[in-house]
Amino acid sequence: MNVHSEIVLWAVRLVRERTVELETRRAKAAKRWRRGEDIHKLRVLGRKLRAALEDLSDCFPDAPASIAACKTFAEETAQAQDGTAMLARIQRYRRFALPAERAEIAMVGEQLAAAVKAGRKRAKRAVKNCTFSVEG
Repeated sequence: MNVHSEIVLWAVRLVRERTVELETRRAKAAKRWRRGEDIHKLRVLGRKLRAALEDLSDCFPDAPASIAACKTFAEETAQAQDGTAMLARIQRYRRFALPAERAEIAMVGEQLAAAVKAGRKRAKRAVKNCTFSVEG
């Protein structure tokens, strides 16, 4: 076996491991939804798979489609994850604000909470409907 085929075998193993880990967690999350915790972990795993596919795309003929699936999943879950993080941050700021500022922060927080709620519904759909598979 030459060095090139060893690298290809390594790449295939790496991407398959990441795909299986992501798909396993996605399937569990689809059955037992835990909101932010699931979204965060799935987004991290999706970024890892996407990076591996981008770096090793020569070893995977369907890499562009799989990369696109990872990007779509990231987009579908962004509002829920990023909004949740932003909501927590502004709530911390609220503690140090003056009364008038607190009222404005509360109003922004309510709007953001509504956006997060909508984002969670979208993320939940993405978790249920998205599948990750790579042929190498």
